[in-house]
Amino acid sequence: MKVYQTNEIKNIALLGSSGSGKTTLVEAMLFESGVIKRRGSVAAKNTVSDYFPVEQEYGYSVFSTVLHVEWNNKKLNIIDCPGSDDFVGSTVTALNVTDTAIILLNGQYGVEVGTQNHFRYTEKLNKPVIFLVNQLDNEKCDYDNILEQLKEAYGSKVVPIQYPIATGPGFNALIDVLLMKKYSWKPEGGAPTIEDIPAEEMDKAMEMHKALVEAAAENDENLMEKFFEDPDSITADELLAAIRKATIVMQIVPMRELKNTVEIERRCAEENGPVFVTKNGYGRLVVMDIEYYERTMQQIVEAQAVLRGLKDLQEGKIVDGPQTLSALRNKYEL
Repeated sequence: MKVYQTNEIKNIALLGSSGSGKTTLVEAMLFESGVIKRRGSVAAKNTVSDYFPVEQEYGYSVFSTVLHVEWNNKKLNIIDCPGSDDFVGSTVTALNVTDTAIILLNGQYGVEVGTQNHFRYTEKLNKPVIFLVNQLDNEKCDYDNILEQLKEAYGSKVVPIQYPIATGPGFNALIDVLLMKKYSWKPEGGAPTIEDIPAEEMDKAMEMHKALVEAAAENDENLMEKFFEDPDSITADELLAAIRKATIVMQIVPMRELKNTVEIERRCAEENGPVFVTKNGYGRLVVMDIEYYERTMQQIVEAQAVLRGLKDLQEGKIVDGPQTLSALRNKYEL
């Protein structure tokens, strides 16, 4: 195995309710990265995770399993955590030794009680979170509804990077709104076919792309200026770096921490951005430094003025400058 530098190693906790498909997902990752030659299944009781007899008997994880894959010159250490609240100790332990949490959602059910519980642990330990919707091929999966559930529970900071063209048994393609490409797979899986986005999906993809750019720019002043001046000039690398920063910063605290005003003030000043306050895992308030607030409001006012001007221009609500000045001088005898 290649010797990796510290910045090339990522430690990830894989969380999710029982039945969300964590063990199956890990098995697929191990197979696609070449770590294993044949993909096992929970039903066949031959997965790399869930190898204890008690796990094979009950059909769900009881212990955390540590695995790794090598991908894009990075080593990803993954801890597959039990989904049941009965074994929450393993989840908390995993979060204490990892950099990031991936919360897997069952495409049939969306945000479950287990999802909310796991998110509370991540916010308590200040861990960045990536939501991943699984089982998109299930006939009961409703991706758009799940996305709305996530936004309702955790606020507008939930911004999709990829979305499926269709869900259900025929699912085999998605749109990446970061790279603005279509990815599709053959029935046997393997490497995806990468194509331009179809014309019928372009409006939806552009809308999500703009939302992604705007969300990323909120955490980078230089990118924010570029966003207002010429959003089309923002490159994929710049956007990816800003998304990474936004994910790491996260800037979410539980409502009970509001009493610690010194810490909240420090975080607002240090991050130079908003701190999102949650109650019972749901977004409730936003706290920010007054200078950041005033600067942001000024940018909004300027942007609104530009938009009004563009709208007037499109609607023909314009007058000739020199003629107007000449008429004013004559009227007031200037």
